[in-house]
Amino acid sequence: MIAVRERSPGSLLLRRFFSSSSSRVRDPALRAVSNHLAAALLVFTLLQMVIINATGGGLPCHMGALVMTGLFAMGVRQVEHVWLTNRPRSVTSLRGRFYFRRDMGLLWTTGVALPFLWAPVGWTLTAG
Repeated sequence: MIAVRERSPGSLLLRRFFSSSSSRVRDPALRAVSNHLAAALLVFTLLQMVIINATGGGLPCHMGALVMTGLFAMGVRQVEHVWLTNRPRSVTSLRGRFYFRRDMGLLWTTGVALPFLWAPVGWTLTAG
């Protein structure tokens, strides 16, 4: 009789968590989209932290920043979903490069400009 070794759910979770991203996203252009999205989310969060600390915002500013980071993360996830499902065949074409530059430009503009909206909120909350 052959002993069958069953995998525990924990080992499957660890294998999926630590698997290389190249096995999931093979196209370099789609991997570039994922890298841009992750970097934009980090820059967005770091800028929010710096601006809130510079303005001296209290708990309402921090709670608002938490909500804004969550909303930005959901938006980033939606952009990634669109690129992974709808645009993989057109990334190498001239039209695909236009869409890539347009979407990444909008992403970076939003990611860098949106945290600065908290500066007037922080000044208003600390002045009053």
